[in-house]
Amino acid sequence: TSMLVAPHSRDAAEGALLGKAVAAACDGTSAEADLAQALVAPALPLDIASFEAGGLRRMATLEYLERALPRSGPLPPPSVPSGWSIEPIAPREVLDGADPHALGDACRGELVALLESTYVDTMDCPGLAGMRATADVLDGHFGSGARRRHWFIAREGGKAGGLCLLNTAPDGTSAELAYFGVAPSARGRGIAKALLAVGLHACSSARISTVTLAVDSRNLPAKRLYDAHGFRKTIARVALVKPLRAPDAK
Repeated sequence: TSMLVAPHSRDAAEGALLGKAVAAACDGTSAEADLAQALVAPALPLDIASFEAGGLRRMATLEYLERALPRSGPLPPPSVPSGWSIEPIAPREVLDGADPHALGDACRGELVALLESTYVDTMDCPGLAGMRATADVLDGHFGSGARRRHWFIAREGGKAGGLCLLNTAPDGTSAELAYFGVAPSARGRGIAKALLAVGLHACSSARISTVTLAVDSRNLPAKRLYDAHGFRKTIARVALVKPLRAPDAK
């Protein structure tokens, strides 16, 4: 994904001209990226119009949430619903490394399949589904460089049903919930609450002070879950996107 940044437009005419530069930037990055993206404050309609003039379309309004973790000690370990297990996706040395391919083909295949199952009837930016190859999405969640990652998978009877991917910032004091999702068969059964609690417990045990995330403002079930776990809204941004090429075969 390429992130587009542009100066503020002073009026509609300037915004239309800036849109041509946005379109040129998209063309210029199409050899390296599948998707162009911009994030704009909702109170800047002229800036939004500039990106739309460049061919981007509004995908969602993202709400950025934050949750402070206790400094006095880790959160209590959560209980897991009967019949379920929640465990790290890979050994610590792999999750702390810099290479997502070190997860191994079997693990990557399971994660790609699970990601795709969580996209079914998703309420979190549903328009993004299919814009990028899922293996590339997985690598994007892994990110670049060595860092502490708290990645957990929930299984019922050995079948994967949920995913919680938390990435620690380089300074080690905060973490971002890069992705959270459950498959349709697991929804409404309490596993999402337990899975998120396991991730937050791991972060607090690692002495992380703050966890952040972004959620589609229309995703009411997810917002209720995050609210119940103490997350509070900080800012909002309008997400605009433009596909640059067809996704590669999975």
